[in-house]
Order: sequence, then structure tokens, then C-alpha cells
Amino acid sequence: MKKVKRLMVLLLLAVMLLTATGCQNIKGFMDTRLSRSADTSGAGYNIYYISRNETGISGFAYQLTSTTENDIIDECLAALAVDPEDSVYRAVLSGESALADHRYDKESKTLEIYFDADFSDQTEQTQLLTQAAVVKTMTQFRNIVDYVTINIGGSWLSDKDGNPLKFDNKEYVSEITNDLDLLKDARMMIYFVSKESGKLSPYEAQQRYYNYSGDSLAATVMEVLLRGPVGDQYIGTLSSSTQVRSIHISDGICTVDFNSAFMTPVENVSFEQTVYSVVDSLCELAKVSSVQITVEGAVPEADGFDFSAPLSPRADL
Repeated sequence: MKKVKRLMVLLLLAVMLLTATGCQNIKGFMDTRLSRSADTSGAGYNIYYISRNETGISGFAYQLTSTTENDIIDECLAALAVDPEDSVYRAVLSGESALADHRYDKESKTLEIYFDADFSDQTEQTQLLTQAAVVKTMTQFRNIVDYVTINIGGSWLSDKDGNPLKFDNKEYVSEITNDLDLLKDARMMIYFVSKESGKLSPYEAQQRYYNYSGDSLAATVMEVLLRGPVGDQYIGTLSSSTQVRSIHISDGICTVDFNSAFMTPVENVSFEQTVYSVVDSLCELAKVSSVQITVEGAVPEADGFDFSAPLSPRADL
């Protein structure tokens, strides 16, 4: 149980860590038999495999033959149990990582993955990469599997309230670092719009991040805000194409620069709420008292807003 809990907090690594750790891009390979090819432009999906040196996973393009939900799931899980032709990589669901069982709930679009207790006897890196490969493979089918839950030896990977964690492919890295002493665990308050009140409301999130600099936690806050809320009680406040170009903290002011998509309206969310979801979330950090927002490196212009000076949090939206 202790290993399961310790592993659980390693799973929620933000996508922003990919660049921070110098992660390589996921490789593509196109062939119906998972062999290497120069053509990566064809239709199909990736099956992810673990490198034999246990440092990362990589995607091999795969052409599905199945057409129904359950058959697609079964076919992909079977493919994860077979070694690819590239000897640098190995099968995922084999040995102590062999799949014990799986169940699919069509209504919630959730795939339940079950491992035996022996799974926990492996190194944390092996466990993390195995789960990453499974989640990244199975959540490519957005109309079939949106989330994966994981059960190890009868115990779910769960949140602080005991609810099974639902993972999607944004919550896994494709390469891991040995700098585990830099890993930090943080609980943060992120502001989304409550469906019930229509106002900004705090949403508690627990996130694991790499503490490379004083800006790391602020970047993680933005990653969670961009990813959006889990569940149906809140509405995300940023458009899906919004990206953070840079972020840093100095003298209590957090300066965050967005791409132009930040100005894109979000359904059922006012522009004020978009702006102050950023401000209020970042100002929850001890080192941040106000937020300076820029877009494409310049002060944006918007009716009713003065972005020329840092903004302080508001509780009336």
C-alpha cells in the first residue's frame, strides 16, 4: 500500500515538465505490424512501448482492424503485450506487468485496468512508465475511452478522499528523470467557474511537479488551469488553444505571457472570469500578490480592462 501511495503522487506530472527535463519528441512508426518505416503520415494510432533501459516510452504507429468499442480496446491491450520489432523497446503488459483484468464502462467512457499485487514489486520507474504507456495508448480514442483508472493488487490509485484517480494522456510524461529529489507535491487552489453559481470558485488540485526554479510552481498552476476541471461541477475558463509562452515571478509580481488564443471567448464564461481565473489562481501562491498579463509579448487591449499594470485578485466574479 505504501508503494501504491508513493507511486500515486508521481503520476500527476504536468506536460510542462517535458521541456523542463529535456524530453525528446515521441517517435512515430507506420506499419500494421509495428515495424519501423520512413512513412509516418498514414492513418492509425500509436501503441506505446517502454525502452529497455527504462528511461521512456515511444509510440509505434498501428493500424487498427477492429471497429467496435470493446474490440478496439481488446486489440490495443493485446498489442501492448507483444514486443515491437525494434529491439530497443519492449512489450508493456508482460511479466510482472501482465494485465490481470480490464473493464470498460461505456457511459462514463472509462477503462478500468487491473494489475496483480506483483506489479508493485517493480521499480517506481517501471510502474510509472507501464501505466503511462497504457494510458497514452488507450486514451487516443476520445469517443471511446476518455479516462483510465488503475487498480493494483485490489487497491485503486486514488485521491486524498479515496476516489479512484481518472487519468488521461496529458497527465503522463514520456521520459523520466533521475532527479527524483527535485519532485515536489503541492496542493493548489485553481479558480474555475461553478456551474451552480456561475461565479469563479476555488477548485482544489493536487499536483506533482519538478522544482527546478522559483517559477516552477506558478507554471504548474497554469498547466492545471489550462487542462481544466475534472468532473461536471465546474467550467474551464481558458480556450482549448490557449498556451503559456512564458511565466516568471519577481518582487511579488507574476508575469505570464499567453498566445493570442487567450483573447478567445469561452462559452458560458465572461472575459472578466477568464482574466481573474488566472489572477486569482496565481495569487494563491505565497510568493505572488499580483499578476501582469501580456499576450504575444505585448500589453493586450480589451474593452473595460487596463492590462498596463499588474492585477490583484477579486472575489466578486
